[in-house]
Amino acid sequence: MRGSISRRGDSWRVHVYLGLDSQTGKQRYLTRTVHGTKRDAERVCTELVTEADRGGFGDTSAVTFAELVERWLEHLKPNVSPATLAAYKNYMRKWILPALGTRKLDRIRPVDLDLFYASLRPHLAGASVRKVHTILHSVLGQATRWQLIGTNPAAAATPPRFDKPAINPPTPEEVGRLLAAADERDPEFGLFLRLAAVTGARRGELCGLRWTDYDPAAGEIVLRRSIVQGEDGVEVKKTKTNRDRRLAVDATTVAALDRHHGMVERRAKDCGGRLASGAYIFSRDVEGLEPWRPDSGVTGRFAALRSSIGLPHVRLHDLRHYVATRLLDAGVPVRSVSERLGHASATTTLTIYAAPVPATDRRAAEILGNLLASEDVATPPSDS
Repeated sequence: MRGSISRRGDSWRVHVYLGLDSQTGKQRYLTRTVHGTKRDAERVCTELVTEADRGGFGDTSAVTFAELVERWLEHLKPNVSPATLAAYKNYMRKWILPALGTRKLDRIRPVDLDLFYASLRPHLAGASVRKVHTILHSVLGQATRWQLIGTNPAAAATPPRFDKPAINPPTPEEVGRLLAAADERDPEFGLFLRLAAVTGARRGELCGLRWTDYDPAAGEIVLRRSIVQGEDGVEVKKTKTNRDRRLAVDATTVAALDRHHGMVERRAKDCGGRLASGAYIFSRDVEGLEPWRPDSGVTGRFAALRSSIGLPHVRLHDLRHYVATRLLDAGVPVRSVSERLGHASATTTLTIYAAPVPATDRRAAEILGNLLASEDVATPPSDS
């Protein structure tokens, strides 16, 4: 294999010959831009030539998009949650692979992707088409890092714009109706919803609560893990931000947790067993070994509950929005709200909730307005 370097302004261009394309018979080259000294460029050139001699940049013209996806999913598996991986596979199976799976990887162009996005618009919402674009950008970006293609065609494609749906959290009256109905029909689920409405915790985080995470004397719970739904069942993961979160809960919620603890202890005893060490607060078995499933154990029950009381527009995740907007509207500092919700930073909280939260600086407006009013009184009008 042969390689060369040439100066390009403040950088160096490394050019390595890879041989002939088996499909077209054309010569194949690999180029890299090096920002640094000539010695840096020479080192990169040597490394690329060595890799090419070992066949590291073999003929990729026959690689299909479906083959790339298979490798990408395996590469991704250790680094994402099972729920995320399952969602990616669903998008691939239903929408992406039927259209692009048989395409040769080096024949996919930005215009092909734009036409694909346009074909999806009659079937998917704008947000879902945008998600397709995000997945394609990631897949094809990995292909460039694996040096299967030179550039990422998704980077030059134009995904459709879409307006984010407005956040419409339920009112206190609606939340009260949900809790009252759940307490009457399914007290255990009523406690789950109460925790959601006073902590703002995510569904999987509440499913992951163990009795060892609850301190009744301090009136606190610690969110240490999340239960996620994968292709092979439920899995236990760290929280979304990979850190524990200690949250205070009110006296009424503490009393409800204590009642529930007594109930599950009696239930286990009546069945001839006892609560396991580290039992889950919300469990599918009497010993507390199996946590609730986030889908059927929680979301399915919530959907049935909301429909039965005439609140089909309220989603389970809206209880999280309810907590955020009510706290911000009450003047609770953004950083405290962010910590309670488990956001990566206060900036995330402000980005999501800036629009639906009414202005909380009324006192500041009154002070500044009064100053101007005083200035108007102190300055008599001109006679001219």
